[in-house]
Amino acid sequence: MTEEQRRVRLLQQLYDYRPSEPGSIPEVVDLLGEVMDGHDEELWRSTLRGLAHENLITLHESLVLDSWSMNITSDGRSIVESRRKRLEDPALRWQAALTAVLRWLYDQSAEGPVWLQTGSVAETDYALFEGDYLPKYLLYRAAEQLKNDGLIEAGEDGGELGGPLIIRLARAGRECVDAGGNVTEYLRQTRQPAGNVWNIHSMSGNLAVDSTYVTQTVITNSGLDADQLKVLLAAMLEALPALPFA
Repeated sequence: MTEEQRRVRLLQQLYDYRPSEPGSIPEVVDLLGEVMDGHDEELWRSTLRGLAHENLITLHESLVLDSWSMNITSDGRSIVESRRKRLEDPALRWQAALTAVLRWLYDQSAEGPVWLQTGSVAETDYALFEGDYLPKYLLYRAAEQLKNDGLIEAGEDGGELGGPLIIRLARAGRECVDAGGNVTEYLRQTRQPAGNVWNIHSMSGNLAVDSTYVTQTVITNSGLDADQLKVLLAAMLEALPALPFA
C-alpha cells in the first residue's frame, strides 16, 4: 500500500465513521483492525502524523499505535468530498485511464517499444486514480481509443474486454508523453490545420488574417484587378507593425 493509499483510506474511514456511542473518538484499531508488523506500524505512524501536520485530522498519540485516537477536521472533510466528486466525474476518469495506459507503456519502452499485455497495467500504480485503482474494463477501452488515435499499436483484439490484448507504444505516443502527456491537448494541437488558404476576389472594409485580437469587416465581390490588389497589399503591410506579433 502506498502513502497516498494510506492517506485516502484513513480519511475516508474517518469521514464515514459512526461511533457506537455519541461523542466517542475512533482509535486506530477501530479504523484499521489489522495486525501490523513493526515496519507497517512505522508507516502508519508517519502517515497519521503527516495528516495531523496538514490539519486534516486531530491526533492523540499514546505508547501503543492501536490506541492512538483521532478525528477528522473540516479541512479533511473537504478533501474527502472533493475527491469523491472527482471519482464520480466520468471525464476525469477517462483522462486518467488514457494517461495510465500511455505512461505505463512509455516507461516500459526506454530501450524501444515492447509488446505488453494490456491487462497488466491494472496491477500497477499507473492505474491509481484518487487513491483507487481504475477498473480493468476502462483501461481496455482506453487502449482501444489510443490505438484509434494512432498513439499505440495493438495486436489481437480482446473482444468483450473492449480493447486489444497486447499493445506497444507508437512514435506519436512517445511524442505525446514528451509533450506533457495530455492526450486530448496533444491531439488537438497535432490535428488542427497548419494555416488558412485565402482566395480573395474583391473586398471592401478591413481585413485581419489569422488574427486573434483584431476584428474585421469584409465584403467580397467578384473581379479584383491588379491596381486594387496593390492597394490591398500596401494596406496589409502598413498594418503589420500594429499587430501583437509584429
